[in-house]
Amino acid sequence: MAGTPRQVALGGLNDLWMIDEWNDIWYMKLNWQTLATAAPWEKVDGKMWSISATASGAVFGVATDGKNVLYCPFRAAALHDLRCDFIDGPLESIQTASI
Repeated sequence: MAGTPRQVALGGLNDLWMIDEWNDIWYMKLNWQTLATAAPWEKVDGKMWSISATASGAVFGVATDGKNVLYCPFRAAALHDLRCDFIDGPLESIQTASI
């Protein structure tokens, strides 16, 4: 069960990413027509200090060690296989942009 949201990022049209009070990463596929019955949060392996999503739905974030960047590729067909991979840092914060 997801904790209290600390930071949220919307990627793509309906990919909602969240980090909670324990820096755990969560993902939810939004259904804009039935928001009241949105799917539950899916836990993603890894922990992040800050989070930013791209227009394609992928996520970049600063790991809790403050030195590495985490990248979470978007895999709509394999929600059970959501995971984040380390990219060498260090960064203190991160923000993505769409062109």
